[in-house]
Amino acid sequence: MHRLPDKLTVWPLPVLAVLLVLASAGAGQWSRLVVALGCGVVAGLVFLLLALAVPSGLGLGDVKLAVQIGSVLGWLGASVVVSWVFLGFLAGGLWAAALVITRRATRKTHLAFGPPLLLGALLALLGAGCWMLVSSCPLRTRVRPLEPSSCTVRPRTTAAGIPVSFPLTRSAAAASSSATAISVTQRGRTGASRSGRSSS
Repeated sequence: MHRLPDKLTVWPLPVLAVLLVLASAGAGQWSRLVVALGCGVVAGLVFLLLALAVPSGLGLGDVKLAVQIGSVLGWLGASVVVSWVFLGFLAGGLWAAALVITRRATRKTHLAFGPPLLLGALLALLGAGCWMLVSSCPLRTRVRPLEPSSCTVRPRTTAAGIPVSFPLTRSAAAASSSATAISVTQRGRTGASRSGRSSS
């Protein structure tokens, strides 16, 4: 029977708790601390039930290790903890199958489950890091379409005499304003020419 010593499963718990508190305080996200503690408790309860149901498969050392890994990975998110459990059991199953195929173990051989759990935690951590890098990549940032401005053409009619009372984009508003200015200038010139003719 393989046993994990308490020096690796019990004593690091206070240190991990302090590190999680400092990380949450530095990031200003105390909700992550709550999620981390919750994931650690849930992982410990799940593995405890599995250890009670299958005593030959899991031990109390695995339960204590699950609390540590669940708390650390839970700070990154509950989905990372789920990935860790899946990858840990997958790694353990593949390892056991490889030993049975190579005839280094039988179906009744008791195998240590701590190494597969640590390997699954490492893979889940690497996967979470890669996902964060990909999600923060500048190539994935979406280009937001230009929002129509809130400016509205103040004149009642445009140069063509069409009433305008709806919001226009900046380019349309600029074009309409320039057209209105040109129309006003032309009307001023026409009025000046008419006044010159009448005076003559």
